[in-house]
Amino acid sequence: MIRGLVSRIALLASWLGVMAAPAQAADFAGFNAAYARDVVAPAFKALAGETKKLAEAADDFGAQPSQDGFAALRVAYDAVSDAWMQAQFFRLGPLGAQQRSERFEYWPEKRPIIDKQLAGLLANAKPDSLDLEKFAQASVAVQGLPALERLLYGDTARQVLSAGPEQKARIAVIKAIAHNLDRLAQQLAAEWEKVLSDPKTAASPFTQDPNEAAAQLYAGLMTGLQIVSDQKIAGPRGPTIDKAKPKSAEQWRAGRSLKNIKLNLQGLREATVGKSGFATLLGADQAALKTEISTAFDAALAAADAAPEPLDAAVTDAEGRKKVGALLVAVNHLRDLMKQKVPPAIGISLGFNELDGDGS
Repeated sequence: MIRGLVSRIALLASWLGVMAAPAQAADFAGFNAAYARDVVAPAFKALAGETKKLAEAADDFGAQPSQDGFAALRVAYDAVSDAWMQAQFFRLGPLGAQQRSERFEYWPEKRPIIDKQLAGLLANAKPDSLDLEKFAQASVAVQGLPALERLLYGDTARQVLSAGPEQKARIAVIKAIAHNLDRLAQQLAAEWEKVLSDPKTAASPFTQDPNEAAAQLYAGLMTGLQIVSDQKIAGPRGPTIDKAKPKSAEQWRAGRSLKNIKLNLQGLREATVGKSGFATLLGADQAALKTEISTAFDAALAAADAAPEPLDAAVTDAEGRKKVGALLVAVNHLRDLMKQKVPPAIGISLGFNELDGDGS
């Protein structure tokens, strides 16, 4: 009798173990390689293509300043920003090293230092200080997109078209930032290509365990959703209309704040339910969850489309705030779904991410 009871307990334990585990063990090595090849590396390759054009546009403008050249610089800046929104959340590995993410875009400002640092740079814009190697060691506040945005869209941006005393300094700093961004992007693209060149590293980027690598890659998406929710929407909106912070919106001078959110959501959607996204780890019996994820992304994108532009004006308008609030609700629903339901379904565990405890 005891022997039979033990057998039944063993059978029950075995059955519970099967029920608790995913229906089929995920091929994390194969997934990681496909994700790196089809999702991450192309994003940085596209970014590198646009930064090269930006550097060329800056050189052309420096050689012969003109209204057309200034317009071309703004177009190139927009194209780089578009590409950056598709790549900024892939922080595992190259982007997370050497402060590359902060050097590319120091935002949100932990304290208001960009204007002060940029003014100092313009006042002492000597060729040796703007050399590519030395400029890469300058304050992160002046190395990337936020400083360049001020030079192209700030109140005094068009001084670069005058023959005034600041023209040469402004052109020199614009060129320095453009070439610095290009250098960073080329490094990022090259390092991800190096990852792909070795099947072993592609299967488990920057860690020995493919499961851990997949979890870290997924954590990047969760960080992305947190940034969109907390920093790009809730931050500028504030808890009440009198506590809105419109000028904390990302790239508000260029009028890009809402566009950036849409691009972020599109990129995160592709990384989740696209060709080689995380939803490919879901089994055939989890089709309902995949549909739920797609629906949540669609709802968030629809809410972004419904929100009025520019975002910095919308958050200080009663009706605009309602639609921005609806966008925040939709993004937070998506975020909760991605945090609570997806990891156990695909067999990964999430730890703390880089923003946990960050009050910014």
